[in-house]
Amino acid sequence: LGLTSLHEQLPSLLSPNVQRLYTIRDHLESQEDNIVTEQGTLNWALWKKEKMLAGGEMIEEHLKKGHKQPEEISGTLAVLEKATFFVKARCEAIHSFMKSLTRADFEEKYSTLFRISENPTVFLEIYDLLFSSSSPSSLHLASLLACSVLDRILSNIGRHYQRYTPGDIGTGKVIQRKKRRMCTKIREMLEDKIIQSALGEDLLVLIRATVALPMGINIKNLYWHGFIGMDEVDKRYISLLLILSLSVAETMLPKMEKIGNYNPQKSSRVPSVDAAHLFESPIEWFIPPSHVFQELITTSEFIYPNSRQIWVHASELYYTGNYFYFLNLTFPLLEQGL
Repeated sequence: LGLTSLHEQLPSLLSPNVQRLYTIRDHLESQEDNIVTEQGTLNWALWKKEKMLAGGEMIEEHLKKGHKQPEEISGTLAVLEKATFFVKARCEAIHSFMKSLTRADFEEKYSTLFRISENPTVFLEIYDLLFSSSSPSSLHLASLLACSVLDRILSNIGRHYQRYTPGDIGTGKVIQRKKRRMCTKIREMLEDKIIQSALGEDLLVLIRATVALPMGINIKNLYWHGFIGMDEVDKRYISLLLILSLSVAETMLPKMEKIGNYNPQKSSRVPSVDAAHLFESPIEWFIPPSHVFQELITTSEFIYPNSRQIWVHASELYYTGNYFYFLNLTFPLLEQGL
């Protein structure tokens, strides 16, 4: 009985500090510069300049205290704070650029980079959800997919580099190496020496600040663990995730092709099963008719009020057989309810 009043007191699940890190304050942060190149990817020269300033400030502070000059600055708080501000300040410009592209423009400009993913059409799906869909929860779904794509790209990069030794670079020779456990969490991936070396410092810091660390924006954690309500989704972050993923592709595809043929594979841990067969079982006796599920969504205290429309959309996806989108929406909602 107390849950209703609790929900009314907490319209947002974000703490004040997380809300501050997540919110883009237009009057303070919006900066218009050439953040997007003619190729439609991030302008690394701008970030290098900002990072050098932050690194210089940090090194100067270290030297004042009598410490030695640090050898590596990408993980320091000063640089991560600068990266977080750099990204947020340019989200509006990035989103404006993405809005200026028609679907055909988007596909023409980036199609050669889509192959960074084993599911190349996912980029177009995210674009459609962001700019073309009328569903009230389409932006929520686009955010979840965009986070997953970046996550998966990093995993693919790690797998590719694991297949080759330095002596094999350029020869295309695949080595037989004792299998090492692949990282599955994004923070683990970004701490992996193979992935760090492959990405380089510039990419590493921006990815950390955007999706991987609590002192940054930490978008992936906020969306995939159910902290973001439907009215808190920011389109600009979806555009940022799209262009960041495509910028990673632009930087990494030539590097990976130099050491061997890049051919991303679906995870061997996921069985290749027709989704329809997963639902041909007695469990269907326990799945309520659509109208019963809709009534449960309306009345259940397990469901957070500002997420009811997302639940409604998720149920529609289930009953129309779109299980992939259904699962993407439902996992964070279940965690939110818990």
